[in-house]
Amino acid sequence: MRAVPFALVAAVCSALAGAVPGVRARGAQTADWTEHGFDLSNHAYNFRERTIRASTASRLKTKWTFPVNEMVPTTPVVDGGLVYFGTWEGVFYAVDVDTGARVWSFDARALAGDESAWKKRGIGIRSGITISGGRVYFGDTAGYLILCDAKTGRLIWRKRLENHPHVRVSSAAKIFDGRIYIGVSSLEESAIRIDPMYNGYTFRGSVVCLDAETGNEIWRFYTVPPGGQIATKEGGRPVFGPAGASVWATPTIDPARRLLYIATGNAYSGPKHLLTRAEAVLALELDTGHVKWELQARPGADDLYTNERLNGEDEGPDLDFGQSPILFGGASGNRWLACGQKSGWMYLLDPQTGAKIWQTKVGAGGGLGGLEFGSATDGDRIFGAIAAGEGNVAALDAKTGKILWQTWNETGVNHAPVVIAGPKDDLVVFEGSNRGVLRAYDAKDGRIVWSYQFTKGTSIQGGATVANGMVFVGAGYHSALGGNEVRAFALSDEK
Repeated sequence: MRAVPFALVAAVCSALAGAVPGVRARGAQTADWTEHGFDLSNHAYNFRERTIRASTASRLKTKWTFPVNEMVPTTPVVDGGLVYFGTWEGVFYAVDVDTGARVWSFDARALAGDESAWKKRGIGIRSGITISGGRVYFGDTAGYLILCDAKTGRLIWRKRLENHPHVRVSSAAKIFDGRIYIGVSSLEESAIRIDPMYNGYTFRGSVVCLDAETGNEIWRFYTVPPGGQIATKEGGRPVFGPAGASVWATPTIDPARRLLYIATGNAYSGPKHLLTRAEAVLALELDTGHVKWELQARPGADDLYTNERLNGEDEGPDLDFGQSPILFGGASGNRWLACGQKSGWMYLLDPQTGAKIWQTKVGAGGGLGGLEFGSATDGDRIFGAIAAGEGNVAALDAKTGKILWQTWNETGVNHAPVVIAGPKDDLVVFEGSNRGVLRAYDAKDGRIVWSYQFTKGTSIQGGATVANGMVFVGAGYHSALGGNEVRAFALSDEK
């Protein structure tokens, strides 16, 4: 890892001088939301929240807005009086939860140095965010995991997770027993659109285990084996493989079984018989990264999705497992593993063996559809959102997979993770659409109890966070229409 000069750190970590406003000691009863998925099990459920619930959500009003230059594709996290989020232009912010005032910002673009290819492509922050031990962890689209002091924004270390021109980090870091577990992904599958002469494909998805203090690598698991030339394009240009099977989603940790559950994406290139771990769910041993079990839920998942045809082969569907597995259920909280797929199917698995318990079709699937960005559970119900067709938000019975209710969209499909909050008997479900509408649903029946329309032309992709009586959500899109912002909502006294 290249050392970063102190002067450069000072230039890109703009912390306010003196005491940091808004930072308060985290008490045992606070309802902070400190990591993507809320906890190690990725429940996406703030059960400690008691102010915002289905019966009060109708009183939500804007408290403050924080405008930015580019869209906010990250799900905010909240800890100790600060809310943290990243933007597509590569700037990461910490702002005061009560006022929306900037406390510090960190510019990931300035660290690219002479890496002109990354600068030309742009460096955005799309990953999930984790706060642990007074430090904030986040990744960027240049493939770096970045660690800063959570109160000041001071850079502690920065590590590129894979030496590949198309690598990126969308997964959040999970911290457990002094180790970091994080997935590695890429956009190499789209390289042919940018450069018709691109030979590809050489990227292999992986999960990396690092020392949380130093960033040193402890083990790495690749989702596909090493490759070589497998085909020849027109003009004699080589094609390499196997490749692909990115790990887009945040891993899930099972401390009792000492297992790590991961979900993988589509293959870029064959040979097909080596790609049994594409579009799959796997359990890895926490200490070694060895495979405990693996499951390809959909037959034929070795079909390729490469944005081109290779030697006459048909391009297969793009049906990633793009959201985190959710570990939940039973007295121990680790009885079941719920996994949503871009095919539109939800699966319930045995976390010990990977065996299917049930499977339910929730809605339409596709390359940018199905169950894509994140589901949630309160232990009895699983809540998912469909990002294709008309789109819908649905609740499933966790024991049987039966759909309890579905509410269809009139405001665009759902390109954000589902989050839930409040007591189970008054639970509220939040979901955002690609047309910039944030909705709150009553978890009992799917009734819409509140909605807010952001600036037209924007999209909600990172989803909402509910913490300490407030809702935080980022919006925006790649356009000049405006509306790139984080907005905070709180309950109004109006009835």
